Amino acid sequence: MNKTGAMAKRTAKAGSFPPADSSLPPAEEPAFELGPGVAALAGSLPLDDAEAAAAVGAADPVLRYMPSLAPDDPIVASLTSVCGATTVTAMTLLDSRWNGNEAFRADTDVGRFFIKLNRVESTTVFMSEAVGLVALEKTATLPVPRPLHVGALPRVGNYGPGAFMVLTFLDLVPFGANRPDVQRALATGLAALHTDTSHEELHQGRFGFTTNNFHSLTPQDNRWVADWPSFFARRLASQVGGVYKEKSYGRAPVPVSDGTLLERGRQLVALVRDGRWFEDVADAIRPSLLHGALWIGNAGAVSGDGTRPVVFDPACYFGHSEAELALCRLYGGFDETNFWAVYHAAVPRAPGFDARAKLYDLHERLNQLNLFGDPAVKAECEELMAQLLADA
Repeated sequence: MNKTGAMAKRTAKAGSFPPADSSLPPAEEPAFELGPGVAALAGSLPLDDAEAAAAVGAADPVLRYMPSLAPDDPIVASLTSVCGATTVTAMTLLDSRWNGNEAFRADTDVGRFFIKLNRVESTTVFMSEAVGLVALEKTATLPVPRPLHVGALPRVGNYGPGAFMVLTFLDLVPFGANRPDVQRALATGLAALHTDTSHEELHQGRFGFTTNNFHSLTPQDNRWVADWPSFFARRLASQVGGVYKEKSYGRAPVPVSDGTLLERGRQLVALVRDGRWFEDVADAIRPSLLHGALWIGNAGAVSGDGTRPVVFDPACYFGHSEAELALCRLYGGFDETNFWAVYHAAVPRAPGFDARAKLYDLHERLNQLNLFGDPAVKAECEELMAQLLADA
């Protein structure tokens, strides 16, 4: 696509950022794209061609795009035409995720590059992630990989077209995010991010972001809203409604005949929109740039400098800083002394923090329910809703 070249030039320059667009037309849902092949990729690591053919009893191997070292390979072409490489000597698979994302290391004559690819997603998915990375980089609070190029992958067999993103390569320490010194530095950097003011001209006191994006496979509507309760009420309503909808990667997590989440969700959304749980902080909430998907697996430490944390795979937006902490609690791994105490020394718990924590935890558990349909998570959501309604 022609737009990818322009995207590469914008993202390769530190601090560049698209202007706010306050003229977005109203819509029931933002325009997102998820390829039909997501269902085939979700839930398991990709099989090699022989295993895949045997698994489905097919006579022919499964055809899908695979990176190569050929000069006309789209990834190789981007490394040579955009990133300054002359030769690409190796392409090594580093990771393969349930949602179809794969990570490769490209070795070239000018150094290593990190490649993310998905054989079914459109380029807009990685473009929106790149915008978030550039926004985080501008704050100079937490190091992030720099996006260099976003490009399209061809359709091969039943897969595609897809997309890829080239980023600077970070040599990570194994389990670096679990190190006490890294957790202290991460907490300090996160507090600095949440109190950063470098994007004030962009958000103008509003909540949202310049582009819609995804929280894993869940689309996020980031259209600007003047107040936080209204913005979060929209987010919460989307998660509640989502559990009753068919997904491109699977069936609805909850049948429409089970209306417990819907009924409780409607009550909670109305209360949130009216400002319940935000009375004590209504005048104090300011838009903070949030990573948006911060858990222990999206943080690390750079080799050779173990005290310097890095974060990646964001789903950025401007929101209430307390909302950022829900995923940290959900997946754990953050130490009370080295992370939580350090963070809250810089960003103290405001009045009503514990009650709002339940609200933000509910949002993240609803997202887990939307992604995986786990009955145990559904029960957790129902219990949290009951507690919040009882306290209201």
